[in-house]
Amino acid sequence: MSCFIMKPENIYCIARVIAQELVPPTYISICRLPENFACEANLRDCRDTACFYSPEKIAEKMYEVNVLAYSSVYKISGDFVSPDFSALSPMPKPIPAYENFESLAHPFHYQLFKLVQCWLYQTAEGKTHDHPLRKAIAKWCDLLASSIVEAAPEYIAAPWG
Repeated sequence: MSCFIMKPENIYCIARVIAQELVPPTYISICRLPENFACEANLRDCRDTACFYSPEKIAEKMYEVNVLAYSSVYKISGDFVSPDFSALSPMPKPIPAYENFESLAHPFHYQLFKLVQCWLYQTAEGKTHDHPLRKAIAKWCDLLASSIVEAAPEYIAAPWG
């Protein structure tokens, strides 16, 4: 398997969605996280305040896991400097807001799903395969895929039973 370190802006995109979804929801989102995600992903130290998570801190954790996988694949030791995620510009497209449960998937969701799949693939090696953050994100990826399919007009129109 080949492995690479993902672009910081792509890791940050995923982390921003995770941080947003960890806030008690005011609307229903297609990107919903599994119950206990923050605990399973060991994100206690990623809080800014009592109820908000820092996307920069989450991105740093994700980057560290990616670097650990890369280092184990290529037997590279040394220090990798984490990018300054706070200096990155916001995501190119806003995270869509939802009015109701049957909101349709947007192109953003397909791109997000592909970025999450890429990160999971890049972190599937060595010591990182069973990392708590990776395992929690893998559960979320399955839920995200299911949500995208369930929001598709073809799925909604398909007969039941």
